[in-house]
Amino acid sequence: MTKLNRQLIIQTGKELIRTDQQPTFSTIGRRLGVHSQALYPYFQNQAALKAAIVNDLLAQLISFCQKQAKNPGLHAQLLVIRSQALSHPRLARFVLNQLQNAPAMVTQDKLKELRDLLHDLLVKTYRHPRVRLLASRTLRSLVIGNIYNNINGWFTDQQLTTDESFTAELAGTLQWLKQLDGKE
Repeated sequence: MTKLNRQLIIQTGKELIRTDQQPTFSTIGRRLGVHSQALYPYFQNQAALKAAIVNDLLAQLISFCQKQAKNPGLHAQLLVIRSQALSHPRLARFVLNQLQNAPAMVTQDKLKELRDLLHDLLVKTYRHPRVRLLASRTLRSLVIGNIYNNINGWFTDQQLTTDESFTAELAGTLQWLKQLDGKE
């Protein structure tokens, strides 16, 4: 019999998502060889379990970004976030769906930590608060939109790869924001 703990349950949930299965108490219990009721001491309900998985994934992303200290610029961090999401498309889809469908269940601490990480980069990059706000909104939409469109198969025309188009969009947006920052 498997010795249960919170992290093992979360890890099993992530493994199930990677194989395109739902992380329910039943599927996790089956995978671990325990009854689904054995998971309740660790998670009050399915929503709490899914929130814990999202929080764990966000913590991994934040940690990965922080380890990229050799290239800590805004451009590099946005590429890292996109790359991490696209290298784990099912996990990225799960996170985006949970943030959209059950935002109250996700611990705001991890979202705030990610926002703060990006905000610090924006402060180092742009002088003017209005430009930083515009940059935050524009770049978040660009990155999340690109991830969403990629994992849902919207980019099918290979005349221009998704990497090429994202790189061009990002470069153009960063140049535009730099020009705005110089005018403020």
